[in-house]
Amino acid sequence: MLFDSDKFIGLRGPLLESYLKRDDLSLDEIVIWDNLIKWCLARHTNISQDPTQWNNEEIAIIERTIRSFIPLIRFRYISSENFVTKVYPFKKIIPEDLINNLFMFHMAPRSRQLNEDKRPPRQSKCYIDSVIIKHDHIKIFANWIYRKVKNSEYIPYKFNLLYRASRDGNTSKAFHAKCDDKEATIIIVKVSDSEK
Repeated sequence: MLFDSDKFIGLRGPLLESYLKRDDLSLDEIVIWDNLIKWCLARHTNISQDPTQWNNEEIAIIERTIRSFIPLIRFRYISSENFVTKVYPFKKIIPEDLINNLFMFHMAPRSRQLNEDKRPPRQSKCYIDSVIIKHDHIKIFANWIYRKVKNSEYIPYKFNLLYRASRDGNTSKAFHAKCDDKEATIIIVKVSDSEK
């Protein structure tokens, strides 16, 4: 992956820009944002990593460096928690109308409209090797967790199949060995020989 490469920091702007324009990047949008900030700060090693320490001149330098990349970030697919902790601290280098729009998007969950950004998420489709859970089910689970009112293609979570009776053994001991002490789990059970 490009971001893990030693050569990433040395990439020229136009090459990074063409990379970030791609729809097939199999990355969370926050990973792209974090690495864009890392790349930007590596260009200006004399500027603090902490945006709260920047003076007006430093803000202007960083803003000029990142300006052409801001429209390439699909902010709507960054969680509210990541927005507050990883994006909002850089509010001075993001256009004011965009940062205000993002703030409203994350603070008013029922009106999750981000003006005119209709691009799909870059993440690859989520896949679970399950006999009873289909991709449509994963979307429903993600919408429940993400608290989305309408069905969305966006799946900001990684789902792992921990236990499958046909694979791991259909016993309570096998179930508990695989599932006990796991956080944030969803248990799906199918009644044998039925559609329930």
